[in-house]
Amino acid sequence: FHYTDFYASPFASVTRGPQNGAEYPSYTSVDLNFSQLFPLSDFFAIVYLSATNILDAKNIRAYIYDRTVGQAQTYYGFGRSTYFGTAFVWQ
Repeated sequence: FHYTDFYASPFASVTRGPQNGAEYPSYTSVDLNFSQLFPLSDFFAIVYLSATNILDAKNIRAYIYDRTVGQAQTYYGFGRSTYFGTAFVWQ
């Protein structure tokens, strides 16, 4: 591990492999988006539904070295999430 200490914190950013040569593993995500436009009298209504990371893949966001424990912890990105809503557009 190579790590950089930030502001004398017990936590530091960690990369695996040779210094300045490491990369995070590949990122995997399958997303779905749906939207429908409804023309109304003097405006449009847009209804949308989105789901991100529907396979709930564990994508590595960071490796953080904790000096108090003496090892790197792996932090993952967000899991599956959904959101929906409506937007209105006046002409």
